[in-house]
Amino acid sequence: MMGNQELCHRVKTTLKTLVPITDSGTNYLGMEIDHDAGAGRVRVTQRGYSEKILERLEMSDAKPVKTPLPTDFTASVIEAPSGGLPKGAAAFDSAKFRSVLGMLMYIATRTRPDLLFSVGVLATVSAPSASCPEAPCPGHRAALQRSLRYLVGTTDLGLLFQRLNNSEIRLEAWCDASHGREIHHTASGYCKSRSGGFITLNMAVVSAFSAVQGATALSTFEAELYALVQVIRQVLALRHLITFLVGVTLPPTIVHCDNNSVLLQLKRRDLSARSRHIRVHLGFIFDALEANEIDARFVRSGENPANAMTAAEDRDRFARSVDVMTGRPPEGPARDVRPSERAA
Repeated sequence: MMGNQELCHRVKTTLKTLVPITDSGTNYLGMEIDHDAGAGRVRVTQRGYSEKILERLEMSDAKPVKTPLPTDFTASVIEAPSGGLPKGAAAFDSAKFRSVLGMLMYIATRTRPDLLFSVGVLATVSAPSASCPEAPCPGHRAALQRSLRYLVGTTDLGLLFQRLNNSEIRLEAWCDASHGREIHHTASGYCKSRSGGFITLNMAVVSAFSAVQGATALSTFEAELYALVQVIRQVLALRHLITFLVGVTLPPTIVHCDNNSVLLQLKRRDLSARSRHIRVHLGFIFDALEANEIDARFVRSGENPANAMTAAEDRDRFARSVDVMTGRPPEGPARDVRPSERAA
């Protein structure tokens, strides 16, 4: 419980007289919450849980890496790296592979959005399918072990929520899509795209996703549009929740997209014969723009932190993405990832 300490103590004391409760302090379901009221920040990590996982898998002393996946990784990489399977990766049979993946998924969906893409893409090959009958293959097991080696060096990483000037509530979103890179579970092979994105509240993620799109996008434009719709749906839900809880009307939420064609379509706000099949998606965004609930803006692809949700990035770009997602102060010169070009 956070807030006025005297009031919190009274509430807990009263609850104890009504029902049996256990005061777990600053720990909750594997999450460690550090609340500094004076500095106006809340930090949420899963260091203890992460260390237990690594200790259980005998990887506490493994050599750490800077990214959870190599930049050339795709789910179709079934062969082991040229140097052979890393020590310990061979032990990841199908059952253990899924078990370890579940542990990482629990971390990724709570305090570590930087792991969402690696966990999501490996989840698609965690069991045999028509497109990958021998999954998880040696390449997949090596990739899972690399994600664990990334965890070795980042157990302290978490989410840092900060109080802004004038007690401002700042909601901001980013989205991205990778077109046609996902293996669908049919003989057709590469036919699906992946959506990725996240929403920050006062500088740290409160909602994030990285998932294969349900509909088959026929172009990069459509893939990016579907990703934009997905993140806007979550933005609207969070805006309504914040308004209900706090009783304030938020300014339009900035939503960053790196596809100029999508943003140009939103500016024109017209439908043609070539866009009739996506008119429902466009209409949904038009309504949000007209209601002044979102403000769609362009971000250069190389500066879009949501890229980390749809593809394996190099160490420098990935570090910049992690800075934005977690609220972590960037290392070195300040990096501006908030562009000024507006779509509406």
